[in-house]
Amino acid sequence: MEAVTGSKFWYGGWENASGGKLNPLAYVRGLARAAIDAGAAVHTDSAVLSVQRSGSLWRVSTARGAVLADKVVIATHAYGDSFSSSLWPRLMQTVFPVRSHQLATQVYPKELRDSVLPEDHACSDSQGDLHFFRWDDHGRLITGAALAIPFGWRERAAERASARIAKVFPQLGRPKFDHVWHGYVGITWDRLPHCHELAPGVLAFVGCNGRGVALATSIGTELARAVLGAKVADLPMPFTPLDPFPAHGIARRFTSFPIILYRRRDAKEVA
Repeated sequence: MEAVTGSKFWYGGWENASGGKLNPLAYVRGLARAAIDAGAAVHTDSAVLSVQRSGSLWRVSTARGAVLADKVVIATHAYGDSFSSSLWPRLMQTVFPVRSHQLATQVYPKELRDSVLPEDHACSDSQGDLHFFRWDDHGRLITGAALAIPFGWRERAAERASARIAKVFPQLGRPKFDHVWHGYVGITWDRLPHCHELAPGVLAFVGCNGRGVALATSIGTELARAVLGAKVADLPMPFTPLDPFPAHGIARRFTSFPIILYRRRDAKEVA
């Protein structure tokens, strides 16, 4: 582990030789280009306000227009809340949006980069308060930080991530961060992805639980088969009835608090 990671922090680990890393923004832009080249129309800044039956088709309405379709896929995950009251509210009550903070350090010189993840692995561990690291193509170390309370998030996330890097990779010291940002991941109560057939011709997928790049690619490929005519029963993942979480509106206010419990458990395991 020390040879692969450049750190004495971990007791052991395993390597997934079929895995890899990528820039998720570049990846989604590449997917959009591929879709456009294949003849698809891609519309941005076009939030869907409602999906309603219109004869034998579905009418998908936005603020500036509507389209008619015989098949609809809802894959908004943590970002469906702004229109949940008019889209499929029971679907939105099965997933919790949890904020994820990401950070990119200053560019490190090559001699230091060669001592941390020297084979250019992407690294993460099994702690509840997840430690994860990878280098980007510019020589910045990409990592993240979880916060139980989001107030003052930029400074607090940077402070936590800086201390963590200094602990795991002391040769890097306490870094400064060129970039700090956040987004939301869709968390389900059982931490599993859920696929649903909401109505004839309307499919939904939520709950990547922080693994969206791989899961959305794999499940999205299968949903595309359904849109092109494959039977839902023939797809390799289960489709389950909706099971909204009781008092979802209240419960979602506390979705970031479990990180405190995760940290306590992690500390006990290390001790």
